[in-house]
Amino acid sequence: MDHHDTTEAGYINCAFVGNTAGVDGGAANATSNSNCVYTNCTFTNNSAGSDGGAIRTGVASSTYLSNNIFQNNPGNQELFGPVDAGSSNNLLEGGTLGGPIVLITDPQFIQNPDPGDGDWTTLADNDYGDLRLKYSSPCIDAGTNTADLDGVGAGTTLISDITEDIGGKDRIQNATVDLGVYEWGSYPGDLYYLWIIAAFPTATDPEIETYIGSKLMNYGYGMLATDTSTNPLSQTGLVLNSAGFPAPFYEPSLTGLDLRTLFTRITDYQERGLKFTVQFSGDMTFWSDSIEIPSLLDTDSLVELVSVTYPTLLLTPTGVQKAKFFRVRVELIE
Repeated sequence: MDHHDTTEAGYINCAFVGNTAGVDGGAANATSNSNCVYTNCTFTNNSAGSDGGAIRTGVASSTYLSNNIFQNNPGNQELFGPVDAGSSNNLLEGGTLGGPIVLITDPQFIQNPDPGDGDWTTLADNDYGDLRLKYSSPCIDAGTNTADLDGVGAGTTLISDITEDIGGKDRIQNATVDLGVYEWGSYPGDLYYLWIIAAFPTATDPEIETYIGSKLMNYGYGMLATDTSTNPLSQTGLVLNSAGFPAPFYEPSLTGLDLRTLFTRITDYQERGLKFTVQFSGDMTFWSDSIEIPSLLDTDSLVELVSVTYPTLLLTPTGVQKAKFFRVRVELIE
């Protein structure tokens, strides 16, 4: 983007990824009396043949930066040229501290962008990454709530007046705005992490990583994080007593006894990005997904008891088998 000849522009919650410029300003070039304001934007993997891998500013321009992330923008400096003295609370990976730059470290995105073949101009293999923040990101709560969206002295609209981030989630969590386009704390992975921290408040980062990888079923089933696989669900008939790991259940029917799966799931599982898949097998080798929608049997304010009927037969690559085993896969869909 070129801004010149008295241009005025403001950018809020904008992601600039994979842009290239032959000369100056991989994502933006602000010169000749232009006035630009960037608030809670993310600049990553942009590049310039000369000055400013992300932004180049000119002496006759005014550029106001607050709560932005600049990561991996090759060129003669990621941010080249003067910025407004009122700018503050930005991360510039690989830069130097001072003025508007308060962090010079890795922002810790969930997944960094990748151009595949190394060339962003060949679009087919571009991966634009996942610019949400990891739980350990230094960008969390590192912004300023008083960032002026109009620039210094130009207006009274602040970032605290913006209610959503780029993904439509609440913009400010935990009282202080984050850096970049995403606010940490309300996405499915964030909610799972908060559950882990509440259960293990003194855990180290390596321990947290282990828990994140091993406690998802407990989370989905509505159990305590400290429960083990020896804690099956408890029910009286089809009335839930307590959450736990799945269990089989024989239900009386007109033809005898019907074998059913029983499992619990937290009532707001969809909001938390959880997916449950019931699978059946005859030999513990090949597993077949059930297409039956689970039946709701009982619920309380936190957990619901649901059930799927065992199929009579399974069609497998080696032939027809009788369904003998079942399992429930729990996935976190970001």
